[in-house]
Amino acid sequence: MSQKQIRSQNYDCYCHNRGERLDPILSHSLPQSPLFLAAVKHHHFIAIILLIFFFPMGLPYMWLTKPFTPKTSQIITFWFLGTIVFGFITLILWTASPRYQG
Repeated sequence: MSQKQIRSQNYDCYCHNRGERLDPILSHSLPQSPLFLAAVKHHHFIAIILLIFFFPMGLPYMWLTKPFTPKTSQIITFWFLGTIVFGFITLILWTASPRYQG
């Protein structure tokens, strides 16, 4: 393999949290280390628990610790915001109906 192929191979590694290119040295040492993998799994677990059971705290935690890719975080955020907007619209339409006895 030539130096150019090795160099291009090293720079094709991206950080799964931020989508940025990794340093060639870090790309081969850090992601394979057990401590790094344990920390990533820990952030995934906590983010999922907070998103499911403690909704308002889950979104800021997800964006601060970045356990998911940016695209996944955006999809989760838009889904939660869409659910909230749908709930408010449903509540407004239900309370404005003539059969509502509030």
